[in-house]
Amino acid sequence: MLKKGLALILLLLLALTSTVSASTTGDISDYQKQLSENQKKQQELQQKIDEVQAEERSLQNQIDYMDSQIALTNLKIDEAQTKILERQAELEGLATDIETLIARIARIEESVKFQNEVYGERLRARYKSSRVSALEILFGADSLSDVFTRLKYLKMMEQQDRRLISQMNDTQFNYKNQKQLLEETKKQVEQVKQELEQEKANLEARRADLDFQKRGKEELLANTRGQESEYQKQLAEIQAEQRAIEQALSEFISNLIERGVPAGEAVHRGDVIGVQGSTGLSTGDHVHFGVYVKCGETAWCHTDPMPYLASGQLSWPLTDYTISQEYGRTPFALSSGYYKDNSHNGIDLYSYTNAPVLSAADGTISYSIDAYGGRGAIIYHSENLMTLYWHLK
Repeated sequence: MLKKGLALILLLLLALTSTVSASTTGDISDYQKQLSENQKKQQELQQKIDEVQAEERSLQNQIDYMDSQIALTNLKIDEAQTKILERQAELEGLATDIETLIARIARIEESVKFQNEVYGERLRARYKSSRVSALEILFGADSLSDVFTRLKYLKMMEQQDRRLISQMNDTQFNYKNQKQLLEETKKQVEQVKQELEQEKANLEARRADLDFQKRGKEELLANTRGQESEYQKQLAEIQAEQRAIEQALSEFISNLIERGVPAGEAVHRGDVIGVQGSTGLSTGDHVHFGVYVKCGETAWCHTDPMPYLASGQLSWPLTDYTISQEYGRTPFALSSGYYKDNSHNGIDLYSYTNAPVLSAADGTISYSIDAYGGRGAIIYHSENLMTLYWHLK
């Protein structure tokens, strides 16, 4: 009776588990197939982007580049959404597994209880039989056949007891395994939940990237009015402006290396050092503000001004300002292809007409004029920090 009951329970559990696993595994397999196809499309698009970037820069190439970037980001959004669905399916499967394990453990506990009761009865029966001596069996029997029957009965009881003890040991072992599996499954649930939250964050980041790229394309088309000639004109001007500023900065650094700290005029934080203008290759009144740090024994590299401004180490060079282009891989820098490494090396900002430009911190100022008539100032603050202000009147 006991063996039949346990067999039925085991079969039921196996059937339930296999049904749930097949359904969940099927869903996850579908998602994995979608992800594999998505990855192939991403690789194809990335190859196209690399090919476009290697070509000579033109407005159409930049539009193709941005369209490919937008398509690639859309694929990454699809990828993130699929991963979210995959994680959700995995969580559903794990939740079902936990329910199954809990039910299984409850049944095993019932089985253990039942086996303990049976074993108790067997122990009492064994105790009674152990008190019967061999002489009592021999002389208490009606016949020799009865003696053999009683001996056979005692031997069968002993075999059944051993079998019952073995079954109890197996049940206890199974119980421990199922409890351990339950704890491991719960840990797995927590891990998948963390992965799910990460995929949701990735999705939001991809959507932000998509908005960023679309805005960049709109800015490119607006600035060039969709004309190749206008694009090439702006490309030449901005690249020439970059070279001019780099040349002026390079001369300043060369003098710094040869002569040490520049002997220019000392300025203090907030001092007026010039007036906002549009000298040199500039599309309008603004200040190009750059921050440079030591990046080698004799080299200086531009860096993001925002951490210095946010911390208060540097102050803004304009009051009542509007930022027209931020530092780094801005939408315009990425979409236009105008800048080296598709990265803007400073912050462009503007204020009212003839707004005073202010020193960002104490230091020594030197003025310069680039090859295109752009006027600027470089302030040496310390052996590891300089600031640059360009297009002054």
